[in-house]
Amino acid sequence: MNSTATTRIDEWAKLTGVDVEIWQRNRMIRRGRVEMASSDSRLAWIMADGIETRTLVEKSQDHVIRISIRNTEMFSQGQVEHPEKIDFVLYEGG
Repeated sequence: MNSTATTRIDEWAKLTGVDVEIWQRNRMIRRGRVEMASSDSRLAWIMADGIETRTLVEKSQDHVIRISIRNTEMFSQGQVEHPEKIDFVLYEGG
């Protein structure tokens, strides 16, 4: 798996089906796929995966969602409904 820089995405409502990283207070706490998000982009559910349980993330709790920079163009073009085209994200840098 290649390492890729990531970018913060604030429009969580558009991320259903996308593999993301969840950050809180400048620390990556989880990777996973967005199961669903609220229409106002304040909340998102991350799917259960292996030993990781389904997780609710909230902007009010300082959660940040990041996706691969190479996938940002697909996101901005509204192509995120094709999760098979979204890479798993590995963060480099601080």
